[in-house]
Amino acid sequence: MGIKVNVEFLKAFGNAWNNHDIDELMSYMDENCIFQGSMGPEICGSYYEGFNNVREGYQKMLDTFPDGTWTDDTHFIADNQGVSEWTFRGTSPDGSKIEIRGCDILTFRNGKISIKNSFRKIKV
Repeated sequence: MGIKVNVEFLKAFGNAWNNHDIDELMSYMDENCIFQGSMGPEICGSYYEGFNNVREGYQKMLDTFPDGTWTDDTHFIADNQGVSEWTFRGTSPDGSKIEIRGCDILTFRNGKISIKNSFRKIKV
């Protein structure tokens, strides 16, 4: 039986996003991880597979929104999956302020996140 992820782990992962520290973020990820961003050229959004590619995808997000914050978070876990809901606020590269309500559907392996699949709602 492997290490179990708990809600405190998911809260800490959310805080790592707010710290904008890529090394801290990646410490929560399994070596064979996948990140599916909420927008991109594929039906699943942007798709990054493998530790280094996921790191690149996360860094791109942090670089695009250097003032980005994830707040109002709630989390739950069921077996080897969990959900984190959050509100993202930041400034787009064009200077406009954005506010997004979203969630991540997460899959866990060996006490780490193996899949982070992101979804979001945007105010229009």
